[in-house]
Amino acid sequence: MGKKEQKDHAAAEQFERAKLREQFDRIDTDGSGKVDKFELKFLLRKVTGSTPTDDEVEAIMQDIDTSGDGLVDFSEF
Repeated sequence: MGKKEQKDHAAAEQFERAKLREQFDRIDTDGSGKVDKFELKFLLRKVTGSTPTDDEVEAIMQDIDTSGDGLVDFSEF
């Protein structure tokens, strides 16, 4: 990969990371820097139009909460 392609690739990665950060910040409604089960449930309700069960939210949270602290930070997102 040439220098121009490397710069283009790096710029694209930076753009994608910024977009992901923007999405994360929208989900993190309390601005804590972490997404909790309530914020996840609200997001799922908004996206799907139906309210997920607590078990469904818990299962999703366990899939993405790699640290096991019950919260999703940006690096896990």
